[in-house]
Amino acid sequence: MNRNLVMMIEASFLAVFALILDLLPSIRLTPAVSISIAMVPIFIMALRWGG
Repeated sequence: MNRNLVMMIEASFLAVFALILDLLPSIRLTPAVSISIAMVPIFIMALRWGG
């Protein structure tokens, strides 16, 4: 398979997974700071294909 095609397929699956995780409530540390677990698939994509 073409490497670019694999990257686009993986990006689409991780984007859908991030969208699903975004429906879960985020962790509130303070009123100004919250951590969302929806960023985990985005970080995985960045680490795998970032270059």
